[in-house]
Amino acid sequence: MDESVPSSPLPWQLKETTAVLVGGCAYVFGGCSSHVNYHARDNLWVYRLDTQQWMEIQKESSTKQESWPTARYSAAVFAIDSVLYVVGGVGVDCAHLPDMWALDTTSLDLDSGCVRARWTRMTDPPQKNNASVAVVLHNRAHILGGGEHDTLHMVYTPGERVGGTSLPAQGTWECLSPPAFRAYGPPTLHFDGSRRVGILGVDTDTVTLNTYDTVSGEWSETRTTSAKTLVWGSGCMLDEDTGLVHGRNGSLVLTGLEDILGDSMHE
Repeated sequence: MDESVPSSPLPWQLKETTAVLVGGCAYVFGGCSSHVNYHARDNLWVYRLDTQQWMEIQKESSTKQESWPTARYSAAVFAIDSVLYVVGGVGVDCAHLPDMWALDTTSLDLDSGCVRARWTRMTDPPQKNNASVAVVLHNRAHILGGGEHDTLHMVYTPGERVGGTSLPAQGTWECLSPPAFRAYGPPTLHFDGSRRVGILGVDTDTVTLNTYDTVSGEWSETRTTSAKTLVWGSGCMLDEDTGLVHGRNGSLVLTGLEDILGDSMHE
């Protein structure tokens, strides 16, 4: 069996894209392709895990600009059920974008020769975000880090689906108290089955693993490391006790997390 991965159609040196897994497909939106003038893009690519094939999603022929997100990079992205959301980011001329867009991925016929899509403008966030991450807990999206002071924390709750509509109704945003640490493109850990999310924050000399409790609404510092390079990255749980985080210049394995988080790991 051929285990090779097909070459990607994404432009060489594309960076600061947004990517999320939805229903067996990885969706990649936007990014910038120049280290000199940060040329923003509005392309949408999808990688199908079942066929191991890439394809670019095209705009509907009649789609005007207001039915497709403007070019951007460093946006936040998340998915709730089958709906893909893109929030904010940085657009043309380094303008920070105060908007959110949604796409129902079940409306895409990925088996057709040319796949076309139409986005829907959703409720704008209360603050501009860039270099933020999005974590979904209990069908609510937490947008963390980045923003004006790298301390952003806002939450989006989608509306209800009405009848046979493909998208939920416009949802609501809430600004929460900013954390006491800075985070820019921060690696995050989503503890499965837990009410908590972990995020790496930076102070003058150290990187700290901080956890947010969605029930109490409180942040707590759970681990400190001197690995200051672990910013602008991502993370994942390897098992209930161990997390892996990596950034631009390194990676770190965090153990003993189950003992730190206690009963919240199983709520």
